[in-house]
Amino acid sequence: MPKTSESKFLIAKIPFLQTWLPKIDIWLVLVLAFFLPIKPIVVSGCIVALLISWLIQQKWKSLGDTFRLSNAFTGLVLFYLVHLIGLVYTSNLQAGMVNLQVKLSIFLLPLLIVTNPAFDNQLQKKAFNVFTLGTCLMALGFLAQASYSFVIEKQPFLEVFYYYKLSRHIHPSYFAMFCCTAIANCLFNQKSKELKIGQKIGLGVLILFLSGFIYLLSSRAGFLSLIALTCFGLFYFLKNNIGRGITIAVLLAISLLFIQQNKRFNTLLGDSTQLYTLINSSDSLPNPQTTETRFQLYASSVHLIKENPLFGVGTGDDNDHLTLEYKNRNLTEAAEKRYNAHNQFLQTALQLGLPVAILLFAILSAAFLQCWKAQNYVLCFSVFLIILNFMFETMLNAQFGTMYFGFVMGWACKRQVIS
Repeated sequence: MPKTSESKFLIAKIPFLQTWLPKIDIWLVLVLAFFLPIKPIVVSGCIVALLISWLIQQKWKSLGDTFRLSNAFTGLVLFYLVHLIGLVYTSNLQAGMVNLQVKLSIFLLPLLIVTNPAFDNQLQKKAFNVFTLGTCLMALGFLAQASYSFVIEKQPFLEVFYYYKLSRHIHPSYFAMFCCTAIANCLFNQKSKELKIGQKIGLGVLILFLSGFIYLLSSRAGFLSLIALTCFGLFYFLKNNIGRGITIAVLLAISLLFIQQNKRFNTLLGDSTQLYTLINSSDSLPNPQTTETRFQLYASSVHLIKENPLFGVGTGDDNDHLTLEYKNRNLTEAAEKRYNAHNQFLQTALQLGLPVAILLFAILSAAFLQCWKAQNYVLCFSVFLIILNFMFETMLNAQFGTMYFGFVMGWACKRQVIS
């Protein structure tokens, strides 16, 4: 009779599986990357399949080295564990469990990517290329849908080609972030010497198309991301190629000109001094505009964080406390729709305390610096995009946000391990 230790995970020793499972893993991560900006449920299926393969191949045996080599990955695991601890002192246990389920990708995806030796630098480039393809096809789908509504159904232009009415299935800020990632991939992930003139023209058209789509989305976080990307590209190409740097500079000037004409972006440049006043009072602004409403949400969050600075209110109680604060400030719509903080760092500080919010920022900073040091500018800018969008959205409360976060951070942690 065989020993238990020998019969355990016997399937992992079958030559057929040993040969094909790594190849299946590669295809799964490429399918995941393609559907990341399109369909979260397919991404979830790929994660489950990768996890099963991970267990069969006993990839957990390399976890010790992973923790030792990647402080960002260690921080992500700790970040998720703190959410588990936050259930101990939360009142709304059901909301806390839902929160944990949504956030599962933030450490599970990095775990599957970092511990798989088949996932190397070349696969990362392929994955981001496939992600770019998926983003472009989704953008074309949105435009086709809007065009049908405009031409056939005779709906007004701004009713179908503007903001959330254009990206009907995805929040405009998230899809603008996907578009900026795709543009960064076109700029930095392709070696100029290896491309033919037709391919270079194609990439240029793709960049202009995605930039124009961001303009139609009218996401202010998207505008800021696009400006940051253009400045980033200007710095990079001036350092390496004067001609491309001048081209980027011209595109930056044109982008700023067009963005300046967008009414949603102009509201971002309004009087932001009201934020300080709101944080230090319990009053609300009369007839608030969009930017002012966000300031009120930030002010409400900061007020609650002051009351619970070290441990927060618990994993599931954050939105309950925010809703009560909105009612106290006469923010009727915010209370009825149970708005979150619209800032991930504030939401995390409210949930689990300021130390955990600082931990989150430290994890992102470590990943950014490692990618910068490795001159992996696509990953570097993707991490920067996460930090920037954390300022405007509570990304880790939404599937698209957590999956994008897990995907980018997985490859960033892998960079640390490889280095």
